[in-house]
Amino acid sequence: MSAADEGRTEQATSKQRQKFRDEGSVPRSQELSTLAQFLTGFAILGTTGGALFLSLGELMRWSYANMDKSINEMGLGPLAAFYFRHYVLVLAPLFAGLFFSVIIVSRFQFEFKISMKAIKPKFKKLNPFANIGKVLISKNSMMEMVKFTTKIAIMSLLAWIAIRPLTDEFASLFMFTPNQIGMIVWQYAEAIWLMIIAFMVVLGVGDYAWQRRQLEEKMKMTKDQVKDEHKQSQGDPKVKQRQRLKAMEMLAALMKQGAREADVVITNPTHFAVGLKYVHGQMTAPKVVARGVDHLALHIRRIARHAEIPIVENRSLARALYYSTEMGDEIPDRLFKPVAEILAFVYKLRKERKSA
Repeated sequence: MSAADEGRTEQATSKQRQKFRDEGSVPRSQELSTLAQFLTGFAILGTTGGALFLSLGELMRWSYANMDKSINEMGLGPLAAFYFRHYVLVLAPLFAGLFFSVIIVSRFQFEFKISMKAIKPKFKKLNPFANIGKVLISKNSMMEMVKFTTKIAIMSLLAWIAIRPLTDEFASLFMFTPNQIGMIVWQYAEAIWLMIIAFMVVLGVGDYAWQRRQLEEKMKMTKDQVKDEHKQSQGDPKVKQRQRLKAMEMLAALMKQGAREADVVITNPTHFAVGLKYVHGQMTAPKVVARGVDHLALHIRRIARHAEIPIVENRSLARALYYSTEMGDEIPDRLFKPVAEILAFVYKLRKERKSA
């Protein structure tokens, strides 16, 4: 069943892609790895193949010439270990090149990352009866079977096309020395190898594109999944609205409390209101205890009137105080002089009231 049939019509989000990446699901083409091995093997054998075969030939000749003597002197187990080490040393460059070629081509396909989810054992996959349907009749298994059969058939055909003109020469190979036979066989193998590499380039690129497409389909999401993920990452809009309202209520309460403690409220007169408080000896500068705009400024003015706190209209100063301070901030140095003049007037007025 396709992603569209299941209702998964939306492209995968970054979180969904990261989830698949953590589980080890990445676009990976085995054909590109095979192509890398073909190219590396061809390059190594093409440049060092002669020396490699000579080294193997010398090792094999020495082995057969000294087999009986070696077995009697060393014993079968140590002798086998001895030969194994020497053969590995001779073939090590070839095997190392093949290994690192797979690592490099894999790195180009996806970024390496150790994922505990990917290596965690999943025991349900070990049940053959639970997975027989997915293995035998799934879309991917059918595609892999068709791809494998087609690949073997085409590679066999290419090999036959490459060696068919040379079949008449096989009968005369017995006339040559082993080294000459090796060179002739390499010529045949080179022709086959080049044709197969050209085919594997086409197959590898096509298979990688197919694997990416399959993974994109697998990662697709339903609209509800996208919405749920957005809510989880950004927060539920209704909850955020309630939080904003609660924050505004708390801010309004703080502003009202600050307005009751202010020494003076400076207004715009209608759009801005800033309450200031100054305690001599305890503060280095007057502090903002209330500030608001529009409806909040209206509340601050009402509280100031009710508490008989002086309200001074100064348009430029009110705007400057509002835009340059926050709740609890001391006023900036550049506003000291106009604020000090207003506070001096307020203190004088308060003193006259007390005297009266």
